[in-house]
Amino acid sequence: MTEKKSRPWLRVLIAVFVGCLMVYGVVALKGPYDSTKPYRLVRYLCDGAFLTAVVFGGIGILVKVADEGFFDILTYAMQNFKRMFGNKKRILPKESYYDYKQRKSSEAKSNLTFLLFVALGFFVAAIALNIWFNNMAV
Repeated sequence: MTEKKSRPWLRVLIAVFVGCLMVYGVVALKGPYDSTKPYRLVRYLCDGAFLTAVVFGGIGILVKVADEGFFDILTYAMQNFKRMFGNKKRILPKESYYDYKQRKSSEAKSNLTFLLFVALGFFVAAIALNIWFNNMAV
């Protein structure tokens, strides 16, 4: 298998590993180690998985929306602001918004939509842990 074909799986595995570290961080911050009750650990795991799903889902949605050009008007305005009040020795050429949009649409898009699928996986895990927690005898 070539390097290019194995690369997407590596990115997904790294995202899952970072997500597991986030879940462990939530569990460690809540401190279940002082308790002998297993239902608390399941509740903390559910909280960690849900938090990880929200973070990865939020990042994935933001990147997807930015790739569609939702924030282009803001970046265009900031570039014109910088051109107007920036360094006078380095004058940037004036570009219309239409030309800017054409240039941005021809640029490569980031491929971070896999974060949405990783977030969906952690969300399903959080739902499963929540069902398990609710069925435990307290």
